[in-house]
Amino acid sequence: MTAMKKPQARTAQQWGDLVRSASSHTGPRPRVSIWHGMADRTVAAANAAALLSQWTNVHGIDEDIFTQASLAGHRHRTWSNRKGETVVELCLIEGMGHGTPVRRTKAQARARGAERFMLDVGLSSTLHLATSWGLVHRKRAPGRK
Repeated sequence: MTAMKKPQARTAQQWGDLVRSASSHTGPRPRVSIWHGMADRTVAAANAAALLSQWTNVHGIDEDIFTQASLAGHRHRTWSNRKGETVVELCLIEGMGHGTPVRRTKAQARARGAERFMLDVGLSSTLHLATSWGLVHRKRAPGRK
């Protein structure tokens, strides 16, 4: 609980060393997606910053060099490796508390509200990840390639 409120003060190298020392794996590291509600009173935003420092260090990329865009009206930053592949992303959801961002369909909205910790912010982190990782392919409008 203490770490959720305030992560330990460590350098990016120290955070990265924790990952490297956890396994003898020397191959490619996983892509990492960090999502944080800016109104989260359970987990401090400093944890998202610590994760970002950790995983940019693990991937050997500069934390200060990123691309920023809007994802459904929320701040979305991506960090790429030398091949141009996104290896770390950070999505900061304004006004969202502690939970998983979801986007209810019209049918779900009529049925009832989102469950506890499933927060309807108009953006589904699960669908975004599944699509960006190539697990789901979005349907294209007729006539579009």
